[in-house]
Amino acid sequence: MSLTGRKRFLGDLSELQALSKKGWELHGVQIKGLRSGDDEGSVEFTLMYDGDPISKPLLLITDTSSYPSEHTCLAYDQQDDAHETVSEVLENVSSSSAKPLKDTVVRLVNSVASALGFRDDEDDEDDEEMEVDDEEDDGHASLDGEGMELFHHKDLAQQMVALKRDFLEVVAADWRPGLVRFGSSEFVVCVSCPVIKLSTPPNALAAWDRTLLLPDQHITLIVSGFRGSYPPLSETGQVLSGFAKIRFHVGLSDGKPSREVVEATTRDYGLKEDEKYVPEPEPVVPEFDENDPDTWDIQEKEATPELEPSHDPGRFDKFSLSTSLNSLLNDSLISLIQLRVRFGIGWAGAEMLLAHHREKQISPEIAYGNLASQIQAADLEERSIAHLPLDPLLRPRGAGITSINLPLVAFSYLIRRVLLCPRFCLVCHQRIHSEFVAIKPYVCEKGLCAYQFYALSFGTSIEYDIIHNPAVVDLLVSFAYASALDGQLKEELPVGIGLRVPKPSRTVGDRTFQNYMSTTAPAATFEEEPEDDGLYDFDRLPIASQRGAIVDMLNKIPKVSEMRQYLLRITPSSKARGRQTVRNMKDNIPASAWTLLRWCVASCTAYIEELSTPSERVQGIETNAMYHQFRFSVGSPQAEAKFQAAVQTAMSSNNNAKKHPTLYAWHGSPLMNWHSIIRQGLHFKDIAHGRAYGNGVYFAKDGNISMSYSRAATSRWKNSELAPSTALAIAELVNLPDKFVSTNPYFVVPEVTWISTRYLLVQSSTIQQTLKEEEDSKLAIKTLTLDSKNGFVLNGKPVGIPLRIDQLDLIVQRNRKAFQEKPFDDEDLEVFKFEDRTEPPPPPPPADDWKHDPSWVEQTDYQLLSAPTQASPMSTMHLQKEFKYMMEEQRKAKSLRELGYYISPEVMGDNLFQWIVELHSFDKDLPIAKDMTSKKVNSLLFEIRFPPNFPHSPPFFRLIKPRLLPFLQGGGGHVTAGGSICMDLLVQDGWLPSYNIAAVLLQIRMAISSTEPRPARLAGGDDWKRAYGVHEALEGFNRAAATHGWRVPEGTRQLVLRQ
Repeated sequence: MSLTGRKRFLGDLSELQALSKKGWELHGVQIKGLRSGDDEGSVEFTLMYDGDPISKPLLLITDTSSYPSEHTCLAYDQQDDAHETVSEVLENVSSSSAKPLKDTVVRLVNSVASALGFRDDEDDEDDEEMEVDDEEDDGHASLDGEGMELFHHKDLAQQMVALKRDFLEVVAADWRPGLVRFGSSEFVVCVSCPVIKLSTPPNALAAWDRTLLLPDQHITLIVSGFRGSYPPLSETGQVLSGFAKIRFHVGLSDGKPSREVVEATTRDYGLKEDEKYVPEPEPVVPEFDENDPDTWDIQEKEATPELEPSHDPGRFDKFSLSTSLNSLLNDSLISLIQLRVRFGIGWAGAEMLLAHHREKQISPEIAYGNLASQIQAADLEERSIAHLPLDPLLRPRGAGITSINLPLVAFSYLIRRVLLCPRFCLVCHQRIHSEFVAIKPYVCEKGLCAYQFYALSFGTSIEYDIIHNPAVVDLLVSFAYASALDGQLKEELPVGIGLRVPKPSRTVGDRTFQNYMSTTAPAATFEEEPEDDGLYDFDRLPIASQRGAIVDMLNKIPKVSEMRQYLLRITPSSKARGRQTVRNMKDNIPASAWTLLRWCVASCTAYIEELSTPSERVQGIETNAMYHQFRFSVGSPQAEAKFQAAVQTAMSSNNNAKKHPTLYAWHGSPLMNWHSIIRQGLHFKDIAHGRAYGNGVYFAKDGNISMSYSRAATSRWKNSELAPSTALAIAELVNLPDKFVSTNPYFVVPEVTWISTRYLLVQSSTIQQTLKEEEDSKLAIKTLTLDSKNGFVLNGKPVGIPLRIDQLDLIVQRNRKAFQEKPFDDEDLEVFKFEDRTEPPPPPPPADDWKHDPSWVEQTDYQLLSAPTQASPMSTMHLQKEFKYMMEEQRKAKSLRELGYYISPEVMGDNLFQWIVELHSFDKDLPIAKDMTSKKVNSLLFEIRFPPNFPHSPPFFRLIKPRLLPFLQGGGGHVTAGGSICMDLLVQDGWLPSYNIAAVLLQIRMAISSTEPRPARLAGGDDWKRAYGVHEALEGFNRAAATHGWRVPEGTRQLVLRQ
């Protein structure tokens, strides 16, 4: 008879040690330094490939007395920077059948080699020779290549059935699903939809992100973190696996990102630059001196070459809404699904309910009671909005399906939020209450949202603007710089965003309107003291010093072309474009400079775009000056709402306005004013040039007149490549000239709500704007039909406003015509073609089955703890295996009544060392069952606390509620007066590491059901309602151990009393 148990284990270990010393290699992977570990039954070694360590596995045989056929083997990676794929392979070791140590190591190395791509297909033929089967009497055949393929076959089949069902539903919704696998168990699901299928006007797409109009763009959602478990959500929206960490990533792709890009996107690896960034050399130019005009006219150069966004197959690029949508989905989606299912409400109502629940810190039920009518109204209002995607949560899934199709539901919600994005704050994601729905999303008026938006880089990323709108970034920084240095910056200061700056090198006084100059002086002394790091709180500085600090910090920001060149680099460690952050570009730039850069760009509530295509530019502007044209898609939400309301009023009261609701006119203003104008619109609070024709905002019918008011800048941002010197605007006005203060020689408009700036013409002293060639360059450019009664000219010649929407429509039409649906790849087809050959799913539970009552287990009588810091990885992995087994048994159970226990996923936190378990469905003839029925008690609620060295020490079981009749008062059931369990298998002398928790629960259930010496009963009167406490549980446990002479496990007191 073959040797078994600990002696056999030590013999096999000795054999492998000798083999490792001689040189043991499989598929190019070397097994080095194999030796016994510190714990009984443990083995550790190092896996090497090409001379580099790839893993340091530690194997633990939990009970060597059962070796080699009945034991359990756990494994984890001791390497600090453990590879996630290797860790997943090691985790799967615990689920495989018991094998001798050599076979276990061979199987492990084969799996690692396959997962990392070291193992060729032809290597499978050699597996039988490598995987030694020298114990035929064990009854276990060696695990050959076919065995590896059938590893976890049953679980895999269930996953594939669920994936196929969900994928077919995604296809039915006219979207594209995709699967990307990593190793044998981990995978990622993606869903995509071509942008051209969205029912969104082209001008809105352009305002949100110009790249949305590029050919073959798909809005794509990547769902990761399943950790080998699918489906992830139950029919109530609860996460089915305690290990799943569902994460969402939103971007643009060509239909399905590649495996390499998905891995770079979903893994939380830190970015490692392969080389220090060095910008391309610039021509030698005179040193800039803001007080010396001779240094302003630097040598002319070509505009920064346009670098097109990536169009590589398998790409996954961020776009302007990615950061905000990622935050929304990861923070709220699963909670929203749970609330929708729980209360039978729509997305709008769930969003309102969740916000109220979190803000007031009240239960969802109370929150729903407070807002029931508003929730109903919100859902009703949203149902009136056309072209929103169908709601999959409103559709029945079919008989026997007890899960939610998370990819479909998540993508449906994503498309809804994209289509409605201007309605919501980019930071808190709550509804912005405004009369007019803006075209560009922004933040709400909450101070915290503004702080997070600027200081913490929430919402739209500055990197996106640098890549896609470099000229606009240059323009906005230049406007802010001119406004600060010329003393004009007053109301739009970057306060409240946590800005901390070095001591300013200068102070900038207020501008004097008489000579149009500000006073600049060296930094004066001020009372504010620096903090320990030498920085000053910007908000506490005098305004003159604040302006000086802004000038200092903006001058430290690199050129926009250098930042863009840095961001568009793709290094081997950052395959997914858009993962770079500009703050990592240079170490010597203060953090406050980057925050100010973001403030300059993101605080502009208008959407500004450079007009580099001839058909989009204002027509008829012929001048030798180098004017760059920009267009506002819309003003701020508040200003645009008031302007549109004024237009509607004019159309209802004026016949001419019915035909021509608005007219166009020119406005000139010094460069220092534009930082304010693009945020507040044009106003007349300050008098700059006198008001000979009355109070109001002055406009000219001829642009030549306005140019004379566009005073040249006295200074400029030294790193500006646009180098703006003057700017003038084309504004759209409500067509009510009879109500203007004056119409000749100027329009003097008394109401700022009648004004909306539409175009900017910016004169550059260095660069002439480069225009792009168009395919249909011979076609006539359509322009608006303007009111002939109010001419709009430049140097007496008519000026045309282009019908930009026509151009955008042409782009979308071309994209639709060129679009071709790509075929599914092999991984996707594997899902669609999968045929389930496993046993059919169990029948639905009986109608009278035991049902879980969430209110009974609400966290009112116990405290959820964090995981113990001293817990070993082996203990954690053993508990993972135990928990996974019990949840799987619970899921497969034909009847919960027959199973007898229940673990509620919603009360399981991230701590595997504390479980809340219900025991229920006792024999109805037992006194305890009769008592529970009469008092309407659904179950006995237990807490299990596991020690950090589990399974070598026993867990601590205690009853939370209801309170039972104590033994001294005639009770029984092996429950102490404090609620702990009086059983020898739960003390050090009676516990064995091979015990599993399901078996222990069965023993406890049998003990409670025992009528000898006396049956268990509920406590009398209302005392049964009084929950047990942890202190009395510990005291009862110690008394019982002392009475029976049992040895209390070491560390029990710390385990039980830990808070």
